[in-house]
Amino acid sequence: MTAFPYPGVGERLEKLCDTPGVELALVSGRPVAELIQVFPLAARLEIYGSHGREYRSASGEYRLSQASEHARGRLDAAEAELRRLGLGDTLERKAASLAVHWRNLSPAEQASLARTAGDVFAAQVHEEADGVSVLPFESGMELRAHDHTKAHAVEALLAAVGSEAVAAYLGDDTTDEDAFGALGSRGLSLLVREEPRASLAGYWLRPPAQLIGFLDDWLRAAGRNR
Repeated sequence: MTAFPYPGVGERLEKLCDTPGVELALVSGRPVAELIQVFPLAARLEIYGSHGREYRSASGEYRLSQASEHARGRLDAAEAELRRLGLGDTLERKAASLAVHWRNLSPAEQASLARTAGDVFAAQVHEEADGVSVLPFESGMELRAHDHTKAHAVEALLAAVGSEAVAAYLGDDTTDEDAFGALGSRGLSLLVREEPRASLAGYWLRPPAQLIGFLDDWLRAAGRNR
């Protein structure tokens, strides 16, 4: 909950939000309510939270697609086992996933927690029909109902803006790979992180300077096309 944008990014996103003809959306694995709490501008945007399972329009309309009862049972079982092992402080239960976080742990503690969580999660994934899968992310791992991903959010956004719109998706996490794949050649896919990694993104931006430069370019281009 101490997450915040790089200096200068929030101001540029606010300008984009106020620019006629620009549709800005926030796509995240975080719950919608949490996104609004840590990033107030989010309340003015379209938000796809919990990997696209939650939707909130800029006017406040809200929808939640529930995970199946079977998938929720798998999540419940994994949560109960990890709490039994004394790992409750590392857990975050979301609308349709269970995350284990190890951001502030030592490397040895991270490795131990990753092994334990991996074993517990794997015990709940026997076949595709179970409706859940294991997904690593930056500084953690989650067991997630996989009928919704960030790709669903991208597909919905592209359908809404039409085929002539210029589109870009910026993300840093491994969970953004679904979105990069869904965007494909339809727009710019940009991996935003300190170091590059294997990715479906077409481009890599090193924050904050290159990220700010891209947003400034987008603002100038949007202004010329008004």
